[in-house]
Amino acid sequence: MYKVYPEYVNPFIYPMLRSGAYAPMGIASYGVINQSGIITTYTVLTNSIIGFGNITSILAYNTSAPEVGVSPYEASLQLNAMLVVDSNGSLYTYWPQNVLIFFTNQSEVELHDNVLNVTGDNATLTNNSITSPNGYVYNNYYGNYLNAPILPYRTPFAFYLILNESIVEGQGVQITMAIEVLQNGSVLNNPRVYTFDTILIHDPLAEASALVVSGNAYTPVGAHSIIGNYYDAELVFGGGGNGEITTFKQLSAELGLYYYNVTTGSYVPFPSYYSFGADTAEATYNVHVNYLGNGLVTVSTGKLDLMYLSTQSNSFTTTTTTTTQSTSTTTSTTTTTTTQSTSSTTTTTTSSTTETSVSSSTESSSIHSIINSTTSINSTSTSPQASSELGLGIIILLIIIIVAAIVLLRRRH
Repeated sequence: MYKVYPEYVNPFIYPMLRSGAYAPMGIASYGVINQSGIITTYTVLTNSIIGFGNITSILAYNTSAPEVGVSPYEASLQLNAMLVVDSNGSLYTYWPQNVLIFFTNQSEVELHDNVLNVTGDNATLTNNSITSPNGYVYNNYYGNYLNAPILPYRTPFAFYLILNESIVEGQGVQITMAIEVLQNGSVLNNPRVYTFDTILIHDPLAEASALVVSGNAYTPVGAHSIIGNYYDAELVFGGGGNGEITTFKQLSAELGLYYYNVTTGSYVPFPSYYSFGADTAEATYNVHVNYLGNGLVTVSTGKLDLMYLSTQSNSFTTTTTTTTQSTSTTTSTTTTTTTQSTSSTTTTTTSSTTETSVSSSTESSSIHSIINSTTSINSTSTSPQASSELGLGIIILLIIIIVAAIVLLRRRH
């Protein structure tokens, strides 16, 4: 197992490997800002991330979907991020996903979740290491397979997906998966947060934990994962499951992606966004994304456009008017969970490697090392975005091919 510490992570690597033909589409934050070709990295540590959705039409169809075990009409909207746990100075990385699985021909939606251990090659989960009354571990994935609620939906269907984490002293790290439905055909007069799964990663030595977005490094990698995954947050549309790639016959929606900032006591936009995810396996061929500002995008059927969306200059001080009313409801419901664990932290590294941060005394120095271990090599690129990121991507791709060849040769011996 090893880690890759690049000048900055390149979100376009996986789309390049897929020839740009398909991707999970929506809104994502990678910890990378591109201002006229000048690349800057940042890191956000938080214990709550929410995804806003307002779907006015959705219909997916893929004739080959049954080959991977899903319905031809299935599609998903996934909120996911990397969870880093400091266990007595050792870092472990997990990937929790809060997923809506839409059966678009039946107007039903399943509340589903998964957790995967991505700490390295030999990382696993067992039914002793992670537990919940709603699920179990299957093929190293935890999922709420015992109790995944299925709800009828009508459009407009508006909601918040909520992903929280917190330390349970002497036991481990608790992950909560929740949804707050704001509109299901008609507006709900008294929307409430519904927590459909509470998961415990058993680790009595866990000292601190955080959901991490960082442009400074990839997750731990090795022979079976040569690049690693991104420390990113994603809210993206794709196929129904098992890596399915679907086509949307109809899709019209708004999406928003935010994190909880303990300093402001509210959910705020990330400093920057891209139109696609990379860690999510499920994908689509034909979704177009348009950035509205303040962490909001519209998605519709159309040409697949993999692009950097925008820099959020006001991301640390304001929330969107679209989400203000429900954010206050969500915050009041989840504050007792989110404020007891690691507080949110935002660190921005510029070309001169200066840092501005908001942190708390409960923050783990080991988790913060994700930032500090790469600060000295966080330089900027002044070339245009396309040539800069494509050039770096080609170099990394060559490295991947060389490493893969070495691994194969070693295995033959």
